[in-house]
Formats: sequence, C-alpha cells, structure tokens
Amino acid sequence: MSGFVLIDLDEKRIAHLSGTLTQQVDFGFGVIGQLKKGGTIEVNRIRLSPGIWKTNSSKIYINGRIALLKTLSKQQDETHSEFKRVAPDINIAQALQQIAGKSGS
Repeated sequence: MSGFVLIDLDEKRIAHLSGTLTQQVDFGFGVIGQLKKGGTIEVNRIRLSPGIWKTNSSKIYINGRIALLKTLSKQQDETHSEFKRVAPDINIAQALQQIAGKSGS
C-alpha cells in the first residue's frame, strides 16, 4: 500500500489517512482470497475537543475474491457530522429517546 498519513502533532492523533493498494495481495497463496491492485481507502478524523477525535468520513473501494470463486467488491462512502456531547451518565433508553426526538422534529 502506498499513501500518506497526516498527524496532529499537538495531540499525536491521525487526522487523515489515504492509501492505494499498489499490488495484489494474496491470502493463503490466493486460495483463501485476494485483494486486487488499485483498491483505495481514505479516512478523515476531526477533533471535537481536546483528546476527543471522531471519524467524520471514510471511503473504501476494494475488489478481489474469496475462496477461489466468490467475488469481493466493497464500495463504501460514509460521512458523519453534527457530533454533539451528551451527559456522561446517559443510559441507552435516554440516548434512543434523544435520537428519536431529533429524527421526529
């Protein structure tokens, strides 16, 4: 894999990661599976507050095969935003209620 990583030096955290698979990767001599050359990955992370980092976007594009015959194709783009701090003592029911209230408004 070839690419680059950007580091926030103050907090020693990865801020961005990007790479391209420069050659085919075989697992178990290709019998278990393989990833084809040219696949890419990109991950962006943002600082929410000191020491708190979250992934706000990721892109993954890979092709290959599993167990000699099954084709593997993964194309995924995800973006997350509007992160909000919640009370440290929140329980699951309260969190679900907050989510439901947000989508219902």
